[in-house]
Amino acid sequence: NYQVYGVSGCCFAFNKLTFEKVFPLDENIFLYNEEWLLSEMSFRKNLRTMVNKNAVILHMHGATTKKIKMFSYYCFIKSEFYVLRTLFPKFLILNLIILLMRLPKFLFVYLKERIKN
Repeated sequence: NYQVYGVSGCCFAFNKLTFEKVFPLDENIFLYNEEWLLSEMSFRKNLRTMVNKNAVILHMHGATTKKIKMFSYYCFIKSEFYVLRTLFPKFLILNLIILLMRLPKFLFVYLKERIKN
């Protein structure tokens, strides 16, 4: 086992002490970026995040969202922007730059879905 900053949201577990320090989960996040927020909260509270090198996880990336690409990408952007504002409120300009960087792909996905339907 080894210590890391954070882990993927597809599979993680908490002990009772950690659970009490970082939960409840923030209800403003839907589908994406919750692990980033949990990782930073754990880091700021001096909690360790460990990876079990013997664990095997099969994660079907996008299996539940592939038919709703625009909605899922919108949720990703919204959650990412929320996490950035929450964790780094003094860096509003950087947050806006990242949001603007996401805009072209969002428009592409949106237009692609509109044309398909």
